[in-house]
Amino acid sequence: MKTALIYYSLSGNCAYVAAHLQERLKTDCFEIKLANDKKRKGFFAILWGVAMVLSKKLPALKPVNFDPSSYDLIILGAPVWASSLAPPMNSFLSKNKISGKK
Repeated sequence: MKTALIYYSLSGNCAYVAAHLQERLKTDCFEIKLANDKKRKGFFAILWGVAMVLSKKLPALKPVNFDPSSYDLIILGAPVWASSLAPPMNSFLSKNKISGKK
C-alpha cells in the first residue's frame, strides 16, 4: 500500500512527529508551507492563528507536488487551533480533493 504523509507545522512539533512517522512507515512526505513564510513566534503566532481560525480565512500556500491518485493511504498531520484544524491544512484540503482513500 503506497502511503503519503502530508503535514503542516508552525512550531516544529508536527514536523518532529512527521519525521518519525516517515522514517518508521517509509512514506512519501509532503510539508505544507505558507506562501508568506514570515516567521511567527510566541504570542504573535498564537494571535495570528486565532485570527485566521475566527475569520475562517484560508492562507495562500506554496505549491505542493502531490498527486492523491498515486496513493492508497493518506495521513494528514496539523495542529489544532481554537478547537479547529489549522487554517493552512484547511487551505490545502480545499485545493486538493482527497476522496476514496484511506
